[in-house]
Amino acid sequence: MLYDVQNACYQLLKLLGCDLAAIDVIKTWKQFGVLCIEFVFACLMLFLLWKMLYNAMVRFFNPRR
Repeated sequence: MLYDVQNACYQLLKLLGCDLAAIDVIKTWKQFGVLCIEFVFACLMLFLLWKMLYNAMVRFFNPRR
Protein backbone atom coordinates (compact mmCIF):
# COMPACT_ATOMS: atom_id res chain seq x y z
CA MET A 1 0.00 0.00 0.00
CA LEU A 2 1.29 3.43 -0.94
CA TYR A 3 -1.12 5.32 1.30
CA ASP A 4 -2.45 5.30 4.84
CA VAL A 5 -6.25 5.22 4.94
CA GLN A 6 -6.28 6.96 8.34
CA ASN A 7 -4.19 9.87 7.04
CA ALA A 8 -6.01 13.21 7.21
CA CYS A 9 -4.75 14.32 3.78
CA TYR A 10 -5.96 11.08 2.20
CA GLN A 11 -9.38 11.46 3.81
CA LEU A 12 -9.64 15.10 2.69
CA LEU A 13 -8.77 14.19 -0.90
CA LYS A 14 -11.32 11.37 -0.81
CA LEU A 15 -13.92 13.82 0.50
CA LEU A 16 -13.15 16.15 -2.42
CA GLY A 17 -13.60 13.33 -4.94
CA CYS A 18 -10.08 11.96 -5.43
CA ASP A 19 -9.99 8.38 -4.15
CA LEU A 20 -6.34 7.30 -4.08
CA ALA A 21 -7.39 3.70 -3.42
CA ALA A 22 -7.98 3.51 -7.18
CA ILE A 23 -4.20 3.43 -7.68
CA ASP A 24 -4.23 -0.32 -7.03
CA VAL A 25 -6.68 -1.06 -9.86
CA ILE A 26 -5.36 1.23 -12.64
CA LYS A 27 -4.78 -0.76 -15.81
CA THR A 28 -4.89 1.86 -18.59
CA TRP A 29 -3.57 5.34 -19.23
CA LYS A 30 -7.14 6.59 -19.46
CA GLN A 31 -7.85 5.50 -15.87
CA PHE A 32 -4.59 7.14 -14.77
CA GLY A 33 -5.59 10.35 -16.56
CA VAL A 34 -8.98 10.38 -14.85
CA LEU A 35 -7.32 9.93 -11.45
CA CYS A 36 -4.89 12.78 -12.25
CA ILE A 37 -7.77 15.06 -13.25
CA GLU A 38 -9.57 14.19 -10.00
CA PHE A 39 -6.41 14.99 -8.04
CA VAL A 40 -5.91 18.34 -9.78
CA PHE A 41 -9.58 19.20 -9.22
CA ALA A 42 -9.30 18.32 -5.52
CA CYS A 43 -6.17 20.48 -5.17
CA LEU A 44 -7.94 23.36 -6.93
CA MET A 45 -10.89 23.04 -4.55
CA LEU A 46 -8.53 23.09 -1.56
CA PHE A 47 -6.83 26.21 -2.91
CA LEU A 48 -10.15 27.99 -3.46
CA LEU A 49 -11.35 27.01 0.01
CA TRP A 50 -8.13 28.32 1.58
CA LYS A 51 -8.37 31.56 -0.43
CA MET A 52 -12.00 32.08 0.62
CA LEU A 53 -11.23 31.45 4.31
CA TYR A 54 -8.15 33.67 4.21
CA ASN A 55 -10.07 36.56 2.64
CA ALA A 56 -12.86 36.16 5.20
CA MET A 57 -10.31 36.19 8.03
CA VAL A 58 -8.63 39.33 6.67
CA ARG A 59 -11.97 41.13 6.39
CA PHE A 60 -13.04 40.02 9.86
CA PHE A 61 -9.88 41.15 11.63
CA ASN A 62 -9.37 44.33 9.58
CA PRO A 63 -12.79 45.98 9.24
CA ARG A 64 -13.17 49.13 7.20
CA ARG A 65 -13.91 52.29 9.11
